[in-house]
Amino acid sequence: MPFGLTNTCRTFMILMNHILCPFIGKFALIYFDDILIYSKGLDEHIDHLRQILDMLRNESLYVNLKKCDFCLEKIVFLGYDVSAKGIKIDETKVKAAKEWPTSKMVS
Repeated sequence: MPFGLTNTCRTFMILMNHILCPFIGKFALIYFDDILIYSKGLDEHIDHLRQILDMLRNESLYVNLKKCDFCLEKIVFLGYDVSAKGIKIDETKVKAAKEWPTSKMVS
């Protein structure tokens, strides 16, 4: 990050956790620079999204729309497929682990 700060990711995550504290565990999850908003239905999701974006705007923080996905029914987040059906491991990660070559070196 170009701010010239050390621990910038940690500092940003602390800021996000502080600002979005009222929503964490209710309908939001934050991991570094990712904000995951989960809801039971589209209307509820739009309301949750509006609350998060209003809170960010009140703190003079803005999202990069090119990096945003809105109103998805399924998303891969931290190696997991997250959907209304639940959370399961992303199969591409499992495949990569199964196909990892066996080491020939013994130490």
